[in-house]
Amino acid sequence: MGSKERRERERSEQRQRILDAALQIITKEGFAALSMRKLAEKIEYSPASIYLYFRNREQLAQELSEVGFNDLLLMLSAAAGLPRAIDALHAMGAAYVKYGIGNPAMYRLIFMGDSEFIDAAFGNQSKDSAGVRAYGVLLDVARRLQSDGVMKNVPLIELAELIWTALHGIVSLRIGCSRMKLTPPERLARLATETIASVTGD
Repeated sequence: MGSKERRERERSEQRQRILDAALQIITKEGFAALSMRKLAEKIEYSPASIYLYFRNREQLAQELSEVGFNDLLLMLSAAAGLPRAIDALHAMGAAYVKYGIGNPAMYRLIFMGDSEFIDAAFGNQSKDSAGVRAYGVLLDVARRLQSDGVMKNVPLIELAELIWTALHGIVSLRIGCSRMKLTPPERLARLATETIASVTGD
């Protein structure tokens, strides 16, 4: 490995250390508690050096949300690629729940974060962001379902939001009530998508 490649790898690893530390601070204390100085102390780095990687807290919030949504996007896109719309719906529901349950800290942050974080993360979100594209996958599956007769008289956006709401509810309940004996989230996701798919527009 050449010196240039080594420096790029080290820079990438350092950026990830900063993002991981920021996620830990925000998860434990809230976005308001995040500062460049506290972040530097956590990773034993100088505060001035943090600015070589991130301009401010807002950029940190944006990058954290992009990381989280990109992982979700990859899972949803793979699931939504199935030929039949109803199969894509079931697979997407399972993928969404798997992502949320498997990444509770990140899920809380991007979907259940405090208003200050949400404003910072999504204030200048572009149409090419992972979050917007993930929602596009959801919209596409809803569109395909309606083409097959599922809730065809319901506005497309409402159907997409209904699917999202059902899946988000399952994940947030499991994360928020982890000590309760609840139905497995995978089972609930399947019941939710089966129920939605059973409603026609007639």
